[in-house]
Amino acid sequence: MNKTKHILISASLLIILAIILIPAKSDIQEYHSDKDYSDIMANIQQGLIDQGYEIEKVQAVNIGLAKAGFTIQPYKVIFFNPKHTLSAIHLKYPGFSALLPLSITVAKEDEQVRIVSSPFKFLINAAPKQDLRALVKIWKQHSHTIIVKALKESATGFPLNKKLTKTDIHN
Repeated sequence: MNKTKHILISASLLIILAIILIPAKSDIQEYHSDKDYSDIMANIQQGLIDQGYEIEKVQAVNIGLAKAGFTIQPYKVIFFNPKHTLSAIHLKYPGFSALLPLSITVAKEDEQVRIVSSPFKFLINAAPKQDLRALVKIWKQHSHTIIVKALKESATGFPLNKKLTKTDIHN
C-alpha cells in the first residue's frame, strides 16, 4: 500500500509540474546555431561571469544516458545564480529561492546547437512581490543578451522563436 501511495503522489506532482510549465513554455527563449558547440558553451559561461552571475555547476546530461547504453550528442545545462542578490533573495523570499538557480541548456543536435533559457514567465508569475518580478525581468534580459552575444560572434547564429532586430542585440 505504501508503494502505491508513493507512486500516486509522484504522478500527481508530475501532472502539477506539467500544468505549471506548459503555459510558461511560450516565453522560453530558444535559439540555434551551426557554430561550434564548445565555443558556444565557453561564450555563454564567460558572458554569465562578465554579467555578474555565479556559475553553480555545468551538468552534462548525456553522461548518465551513456552509462545506460544510450548514445546521444553533447547536452549540458549551465546552472547559475545572481551573485550579488542571491543571499537577499534567500532571506526575503525563501519560497521563491527554491526555484533557483537559473539555467541555460545547450544541446548539440546533428550539425546544430540548440540553446534554451530558464522559463522566465513562470518565474515572473511565481514572484510574490513587484520588486522581485522586476528583478526576474532583468535576469531575463541578461540571459537574452548573453545568448545573443554568444551567437552574434557567429555569422550563422540566430534565434528559433523570433527574428533579431537592432534592439535585440546589445553591445
